[in-house]
Amino acid sequence: MHYTTLEGIPEGAPVMAGTFSVNDQPITLLFDSGASHTFISKECVLKLGLEMECLKSPYSIHSLGGQIITNQITRQVPLQLHGKVYPTYFIILPTHKVDIILGMNWMRVHGVILDTISVCAHQFSHSWFDDLAPWRS
Repeated sequence: MHYTTLEGIPEGAPVMAGTFSVNDQPITLLFDSGASHTFISKECVLKLGLEMECLKSPYSIHSLGGQIITNQITRQVPLQLHGKVYPTYFIILPTHKVDIILGMNWMRVHGVILDTISVCAHQFSHSWFDDLAPWRS
């Protein structure tokens, strides 16, 4: 598994990040096409009062800063983007400077395509291209 941090992104690189809502509280969110999975910081989990679960087998996560091992997850977190709620499963990172990282697994499931030129994300419905909804960071 792979993820990045805001600090690890080269200056001038097209980054999609912004403030969104979980449990009616603002969170910092990074759309990361280089992340294989979706992550939440432990600090954010505690701030939002989310329930944590421990897995029997841990995840091994690779980042620019090295390897992180974690066996904690949280499920069905109500992530609100552009007026729509997405119940989301997160792997909990013990230390991190971004509240939430939405990786390729989340984008694939929800049909999200990042447009780094206009700095927005588009979601396509199951009927493809019928329902275009941009989210601005």
